[in-house]
Amino acid sequence: MRFILLALLLLCHSKANAVDFFFKDKSCKPTSETIEVKLSTKLSNLNDKTSEKRRLRSKAIEKYNNKGINAESVHVVDQFQLEISSRKNNSSFSKVTGHLDYVGSFTPSKNCNKQKAITEDMFIAGKHKQGKLILLKEKK
Repeated sequence: MRFILLALLLLCHSKANAVDFFFKDKSCKPTSETIEVKLSTKLSNLNDKTSEKRRLRSKAIEKYNNKGINAESVHVVDQFQLEISSRKNNSSFSKVTGHLDYVGSFTPSKNCNKQKAITEDMFIAGKHKQGKLILLKEKK
């Protein structure tokens, strides 16, 4: 019985295809329409920017997966916009906060260059160096 259970577990695990993410790959051919995911968060501490970027990318992948599109390859364009606000509470103390917006465009694709593929974990960690950060400063 254990052998059958182990065999079924290995069989199911081997059929689960990992999704490869591609950036700046001109060889990718879209297989369906682009899905755009927009998310945002408030930053009370600007040092949390990196961890919040990871959280937003992870949430974007979750939203993309919830669309039910099965694709081995996904071409992604992502962009962050950070808006920094500073507010004077009194003459000697000011508070700096931020608002981080994320837009990710996920396009299921085929024929991508496998040499340029990255994993989901690498994408979430920001190892792809594709995401642009636009910085806006505003004083209140």
